[in-house]
Amino acid sequence: MCVSCTAFFVTLPALASAQVTTENGPKNLTLLQGDTLSEAFNGRTMDGTYKNIRQRTGTSSFTETFHKNGTTDYREGKLRERGRWQLSGAPGLEDIICFTYSGSMAGPKSCFTVFRNGTCLYSYHPSLIANSRPRDSNQWSAKTVIRGEISSCDDLIG
Repeated sequence: MCVSCTAFFVTLPALASAQVTTENGPKNLTLLQGDTLSEAFNGRTMDGTYKNIRQRTGTSSFTETFHKNGTTDYREGKLRERGRWQLSGAPGLEDIICFTYSGSMAGPKSCFTVFRNGTCLYSYHPSLIANSRPRDSNQWSAKTVIRGEISSCDDLIG
């Protein structure tokens, strides 16, 4: 599991309870795991946005292509990086996707638990998940849509 995930998201405040709140976040989230998680990313290009603007590029928008050989091509503003992706978790029930990068984004593995709401995929730091649900659905780190799908994300166009 991700120990220090500074490559993709800011440190989030610790949440004391496992209560799920959706007041300002997405509702009707479905956990992606196993084949559904793999199929969402494998051989696809994602267009997305981070919850916060990235200091390194001054944008919150990014695009990432996930190759079947486990490599990625990541683009954020003028930044271009090559990376690797892999699923983590119990065999057949993998529920975490992890990334490592070279170049300026090199560092510890970054991991996420991913949920679907319509065509929108919401990524959360695994420490913010309890009982297979986000503790606070508004604490997503990034949201993406598979390129070519019509976006159901409130501020992404697919």
